[in-house]
Amino acid sequence: EIKNPLAGIHGVLELLRDDATDEAQSKLYDEMLSELDRVNGTIHSLLGFARPAPANRVSTDIAELVEGTVKLLRPGLTKRSIQLEISSAADLREFPVDPDQIRQVLVNLISNAADAIDNGGTISVRATEFPDGKGVIIAVEDDGSGISEEGLGGIFEPFYTTKFSGTGLGLAVARSLVDKHGGRIEVESAVGAGTTFFVLLPEADDSIER
Repeated sequence: EIKNPLAGIHGVLELLRDDATDEAQSKLYDEMLSELDRVNGTIHSLLGFARPAPANRVSTDIAELVEGTVKLLRPGLTKRSIQLEISSAADLREFPVDPDQIRQVLVNLISNAADAIDNGGTISVRATEFPDGKGVIIAVEDDGSGISEEGLGGIFEPFYTTKFSGTGLGLAVARSLVDKHGGRIEVESAVGAGTTFFVLLPEADDSIER
């Protein structure tokens, strides 16, 4: 009921932009299309939270997955003077996860970390196995502003946000996708000292008690 009309509007605006002979008018159409893309992105996030697809777990090289995700995000963060560092345990083996869903979790956590950094900083992404080898832990750490004790209580709630922009769905979607893997997300933070999110993903036959 929402996406189809938006798609129609988007198509018409593209035609109007392509036919525009005035540069200022063409730029205005581009801005309108950009805003529609933002609306579509919000709807996509909402649907991902409300109706997440079942996890399609396949044997996945976790180190390669982390590296590929960081490579995708690094150019945009470099423009914001944010460094992205990655490290994976040397003995980290392949684990059965849904690579698309875990990639989305990482994108959401890294984007959230970047929003917590004001004027340049560092985001570290680390991957290692559980001590017993029956799962994998991915940590996303930033040296940003941190989260107050009061704020920690609501960060995974849908639409909760302390930012002037954004939907407040990123962390809620991330937790929902990790839930689909029988795992959980833990967080450690202190105001002024940065934040670390830990994604705990067990083997396919196990689940983590909350």
